[in-house]
Amino acid sequence: MKKIILFFTIFLFAFSFSQKTNTRDYEDINARLDRLLREREVEKRVLNVNLEGKTFVLIQNKGTLVYKYVVSFLADKNINIIELINDTSAQSKTTKLYSGDFIRNNNYISVRADVLEGQKIGIPLTYNFMIQERDGILFLINMNNNEKWIDTALVK
Repeated sequence: MKKIILFFTIFLFAFSFSQKTNTRDYEDINARLDRLLREREVEKRVLNVNLEGKTFVLIQNKGTLVYKYVVSFLADKNINIIELINDTSAQSKTTKLYSGDFIRNNNYISVRADVLEGQKIGIPLTYNFMIQERDGILFLINMNNNEKWIDTALVK
């Protein structure tokens, strides 16, 4: 009889503990779902953003080299990409100007720059971006390496 009572006591304790754990798990799941819904609302607002005339910049500091990339969205789905390389050790600066076009599908953008300073190039420069908005700031996120290009209209 004592074994049966002990078994039921342990069983009830384990059952009540698992219910408390499940309640905490459900709260975590609910919080994550709420966060995903908020982010989805942000993505819906980004669908209406007009990219014409917008400029985004990416700055990378790699030791003595500083890379600056600027993408400008022009009219008629055209783009310009400016690549600035500043070598502080050799005191040299290099600039390249690419031009091309882009295709937008909802909040995904595919950019193809196939002209380098007025001449066609064999292998075009391509980027795949996703538009996101965080705290009122527009970002282009490179889908290949998660680099964030920030809107220059908001940077002062």
